[in-house]
Amino acid sequence: MRFFKSFLDYALLLLITLAATAVGQDDVVARRHGSNTRYRPGDWVSYGVTRFVTSVAVGNQEVYFGTTGGITRYDLFHDRWNAPITVSDGLGSSVITVVAFDVGTGFLWCGTTAGISYLHPSSNRWTNTFKEELGLGRVDDVVSIGIGDTDIWFETRRRMLLRGSKFGGVITRAFSGDLARNDVQWFGVRAPRPAQFPQFFMPGGYLFDPRGGVQDFRLRDAEVTVAVKDGWGHMWLGTWGLGAMKADLQIERAEALEFGLSNSRVDAIALSKNGLWIGGQSIESQLQDGALQGGITRWDSRRDEWEYFEARYNRDIASDEINNFVVAGDKLYGATRYGVAIYDMRKDRWRRVTVFDGLEKENVNDVAIDADYLWVASDGGLNRVLLKSIGSDSVETIEIATSDLHLVPVYDVEKVENLLWAATDEGAYVFDAAKQKGGFVADVDGPHHEAVTAISRYRNELWFGTARSIEAYDMEKRVWLGAPARQIFIPYTVNCLVADSSVVWAGTNQGVMRYNRQTQEWRQYTIVDGLMDNHVNAIALDGELVWFGTNSGLTVFRWRSPGRID
Repeated sequence: MRFFKSFLDYALLLLITLAATAVGQDDVVARRHGSNTRYRPGDWVSYGVTRFVTSVAVGNQEVYFGTTGGITRYDLFHDRWNAPITVSDGLGSSVITVVAFDVGTGFLWCGTTAGISYLHPSSNRWTNTFKEELGLGRVDDVVSIGIGDTDIWFETRRRMLLRGSKFGGVITRAFSGDLARNDVQWFGVRAPRPAQFPQFFMPGGYLFDPRGGVQDFRLRDAEVTVAVKDGWGHMWLGTWGLGAMKADLQIERAEALEFGLSNSRVDAIALSKNGLWIGGQSIESQLQDGALQGGITRWDSRRDEWEYFEARYNRDIASDEINNFVVAGDKLYGATRYGVAIYDMRKDRWRRVTVFDGLEKENVNDVAIDADYLWVASDGGLNRVLLKSIGSDSVETIEIATSDLHLVPVYDVEKVENLLWAATDEGAYVFDAAKQKGGFVADVDGPHHEAVTAISRYRNELWFGTARSIEAYDMEKRVWLGAPARQIFIPYTVNCLVADSSVVWAGTNQGVMRYNRQTQEWRQYTIVDGLMDNHVNAIALDGELVWFGTNSGLTVFRWRSPGRID
């Protein structure tokens, strides 16, 4: 027990330190004291890495797991996951240090790396109290919550005791003598924990250690951080690295409940008939429990099914560090850090194209596919790969536009009939595949002699994003659009663009911008509205929903919500 507490304390302190270094000044200014009342609950939902569990609380209808990626909610009666609770819902932070449910009042409480939050059962709105308002130090978190007869109690990592009303309101300093006179049900570090667990049988290649450990089919070990019994013969377990688990105490059988992303940074999103594909780069700030996060996530929301693909366990995957996805037929093409990863969804088989097959550089930023060729944009220029040669002993790969783009980074590509448009460090480039020649766009009304970071096509339009502007070109009329569609001298880099018949979305380092074609107005959305992070790397349109990949996770926004005027 002593080891468990010290281990969890160390791991959480590491997370807090890493999170603090990643939070910019804009995020500090933008924080709010509760849910954004301009939106209805569920308009914004975010998903992160939730396999590191700090606490568990059993509610009237759901089991709540406090994780480093928000509060996950498991439906007791429908036996499936509901949408998680994160900063998108109004929390001060998505790193949950403890979660508690008051059966008597219906209030849901949690401690986060930002302070204390509670959900009012009637309004379904969150209220936050931040650390400086509580007199807490930067790394002194609430790790235990106690439910008393009339009061709620909070204990921090440094043993400071706080007290408040079970119905919300002001939270004040308390003393141990006050606590001694109360009957309190504790959650978190002070919650009771079995000295010995049953010898649970686990399917799927998992092994359970009665001393409080789990090993998965990849031989990865995880400590059981918390265990709580409900009134229906179940024990709900949280682990540090393998997520949440449900055990039947009568037959002594436990099962892993997979949920959440494999990797917190999201740089690529793709919709397919098999579900939503999510990928991103692994960075050192994502270190948890001594292991780097990584992997590709497939989520089938209809079946409540999460599946993960990791390059370290499958040598046919070029890399699981993804820059972009493209779906073509039954195949998923991933532009990765070490080439192109290709997944045949029908055959459940991976293939790869790398520098050993003729690519100019390892890091591939984007791909485009037509009937015959795979077009590859890398840090070393452009390559064309014959599709039918992939998987053979001799992959047919050639470099194109060598006189202009050799060793020039290309960030994004769009194939429009015989023309290949490319976003490069030296501007927008267009290559005529039929004539086998190309050149840089030199129009003074377009992105002239400046780095282009993103391209998106909608019908006869091409939209370009740069480090300081958004430009649009009408290919049919051969003219560049002016203001208000054109935005120049914007103070942030455009990372991605997606256009359709009614709106244009632009992901930037300071949130996402939306252009309404009908009103001809631009609007900006940030973490104040519901984004998980202001650094937006990827966008995918899905009818009335739009998906955003950020540095901290995946956010979905119901942007066509009836009755709301943005």
